[in-house]
Amino acid sequence: MKGVYFPVAGIELNPLIPVAVGFTLSMLFGQVGLTGSVALLPFMISVLGFTSPAVSSTSLIYNITTPLGGIYSYQRERRMPWRIGLLAASGGVIGALIGPRIRITLLADIGPFKFFFGALLALIALRLFLKAPLHSAPGVVEASKGSLTRASFSFSNTTYTYPPPLVAAAGFTAGIISTTFGIGTGFFLVPFYTALLGLPIYAVAGPALFSTLVISTAGTVVYATLNSGGLASPDPLLGLLFGTGGVIGGFLSARIQMRIRPHLLQKALGIFLLLWALAYLIQGL
Repeated sequence: MKGVYFPVAGIELNPLIPVAVGFTLSMLFGQVGLTGSVALLPFMISVLGFTSPAVSSTSLIYNITTPLGGIYSYQRERRMPWRIGLLAASGGVIGALIGPRIRITLLADIGPFKFFFGALLALIALRLFLKAPLHSAPGVVEASKGSLTRASFSFSNTTYTYPPPLVAAAGFTAGIISTTFGIGTGFFLVPFYTALLGLPIYAVAGPALFSTLVISTAGTVVYATLNSGGLASPDPLLGLLFGTGGVIGGFLSARIQMRIRPHLLQKALGIFLLLWALAYLIQGL
């Protein structure tokens, strides 16, 4: 197939390549609760040579489409406490006003961007090494209710409570980080929900995906409307091709059981990200 020229990225590429890459990353990283954008960004930077700030906004387009399959599946299985997702998304939209501005000012050059992104990749890789593998668990979300200061839901005959302002604040932080680099929010929100608030992973993975969708949409709009001389506007066609593969991979990832053992997959992906992290930390010095 003849290559297509992507003007923002400044590359010519067979359009099947981004579809295949998006599918593969979403399929693999979906097994460990991530969208795959943490690996998509290094692919675009180091393999495709797409190094302008627009690479972050293009990656966010991938994060708009990829969560759709997971969100649908969690809602169908009644494992979607929407209140949490909406609270985090509301804070994240405000954070999305800040992240793109950090990207085009403090991290506009690829050197500093690689260094700080490498540090973030290292943290995500360590989390993959340390966290327990995901398995399916019975239970549905019921009796979701709340006020401005306290909210709760029931899951597997247990009632869980959480403070809405704290969830919104976490969404705000995730929104800044996510839109600065162009990655999803699950790496931050899921550990926050489970480790700090004590909520079950099986009930909060869906809201984290929903927050990623909303925050990535807001971030993409902000990037596209910033007065950056076109420096930060996304490459929509490239992002949509990655996202097309991502949403297909996301649907399948939510339905199949990988033949490789979950803990081995986590370790392999952790090593993969750690190698990228070390390379970027060295290159960014």
